[in-house]
Amino acid sequence: MQKLAEQLMESLMKRVWSPFSALVSVDQEGKILDICQFDTMFGNINSVPDEAASFLLLTNHPEGYTALYHEDCENIKRIRTMARGREVHVFICTEDTGCVEFKGEET
Repeated sequence: MQKLAEQLMESLMKRVWSPFSALVSVDQEGKILDICQFDTMFGNINSVPDEAASFLLLTNHPEGYTALYHEDCENIKRIRTMARGREVHVFICTEDTGCVEFKGEET
């Protein structure tokens, strides 16, 4: 998942100077089914594909902040609820650190 997250960060988030997120739905073979970009601060995502086996949530932090925003935590909670037990991998993406997976559960 790390390599896919890094590739997506490179194509979706490089040189974008506003915080936003991308939810990537992946099938069991690791193929991308869907990419939904949304405003991190408003969390305007309402559903996830039923056929997805897992999800990658990439959150762009262009200013280099390496912790989760409060809004990231709210988005993670909402997406985990919609995922109904399927894996949700969370990555904080900054220009300086690249794409770092957030391993905590304290959201």
